[in-house]
Amino acid sequence: MKHGKIRHGPSEEGNIRTICPECLAQTYVRKGTFTAKEIAEATHAKANFHGEHMWIKITERNDKGVVGTVTNIPAMSDSPKFGTQVNLTFLQIEDLGAFQ
Repeated sequence: MKHGKIRHGPSEEGNIRTICPECLAQTYVRKGTFTAKEIAEATHAKANFHGEHMWIKITERNDKGVVGTVTNIPAMSDSPKFGTQVNLTFLQIEDLGAFQ
């Protein structure tokens, strides 16, 4: 099913995955609900920046969330650039990963 020009559900082209706004809640069902233990074990967190969902390499954890650097090359001009330091609150974390 399609919503206008945006494909309903996830689609992938190269390493870019497009998700319609109506499907975000289904895609990131755990957003904002990760436990302190899960966050402590993760090396990366994913968050939404102006409609672009990007991985952040976690460099610090604090009582409000995490600090880290963007590990994606942005596809959108208003997204943070690769290597930019960002702060994420716990509620902003959409997904976690443990990558090398």
